[in-house]
Amino acid sequence: LAELPAPLLPPIVLMSYRAPVLAFGADRLPAALRGAGVAGLLVPDLRPAEEAQLRRALDATQLALLQLITPGLPPAELAQRVGRARGFVYAATGGVTGGELHVDAELLAWLDRVRALTDLPVCAGFGIRDAAQVAALAATYGSPLRARAALDPPPVGRGASPRHMRV
Repeated sequence: LAELPAPLLPPIVLMSYRAPVLAFGADRLPAALRGAGVAGLLVPDLRPAEEAQLRRALDATQLALLQLITPGLPPAELAQRVGRARGFVYAATGGVTGGELHVDAELLAWLDRVRALTDLPVCAGFGIRDAAQVAALAATYGSPLRARAALDPPPVGRGASPRHMRV
């Protein structure tokens, strides 16, 4: 990533699991991410203490620690995760990428509850695989599938900070 031309648009968000993040070191990871032009990180299996440590390190360099949420989260945990999100909230709508997903009233009601908890963009993903599903979500949620950089004004330097991210 460090060899790509700057500025990178749209912002790059990396997803990793906790083991490589912890092995690399939460203290040195933010500088490496920033140097490579990365704007945010998604680590779905972090434990609370690990998340707090990584969040402090990322916040110090204005990098986003994104939150992955699922319909099965208890309401209190959903509110906590959404409240800790930076950049955008990644709403895993069900299944696996490319798997079966039913865009129904229950899913849309859940996305409404998520959106009511935050002013950040809520990006729907996992299981969305065809134009009909995209259209069903887009009819209510605009651009539900991806985060992109705000182009006015463009960010300065490599990458973009979370405040430049929108859906």
